[in-house]
Amino acid sequence: MMRILIIEDDSTWPELLQIYLPDVSLEVAERLQDAIEKLCREEFDLVIYDPGLPDNTSGLAGYQKIREFRTDVPIVAFSGADDGVLAEALSKEGTSFVRKDIIVQAPGVLMTILESAIKGFKGMATSSRILNGQT
Repeated sequence: MMRILIIEDDSTWPELLQIYLPDVSLEVAERLQDAIEKLCREEFDLVIYDPGLPDNTSGLAGYQKIREFRTDVPIVAFSGADDGVLAEALSKEGTSFVRKDIIVQAPGVLMTILESAIKGFKGMATSSRILNGQT
């Protein structure tokens, strides 16, 4: 079963995601610092995080903070804001940016987005190992 850590301070979203993803195990952290602690102790297949968390100085800073502790897990930014600058910056890092309203309008695309993020991340990791002469 896929394990996802969702970093979200609004409890409505994890509840909704559990309905949309019944075959996925969701773990919730309401603050970035709580998520970092969970990521240091536990294994996850994917992280979904809200860049607008109260303890996050900026969306990109939150992503970078997660990456300080875990470089081996794909991340999807999941936001209510339509932030093209953040989406572009995260895209350059190989991270997907998904607006929450898109998921509400078309919940069927959520699993496709998450699976694509995981496959894309694994592909980047493989390419990186090949480029660095590792097999």
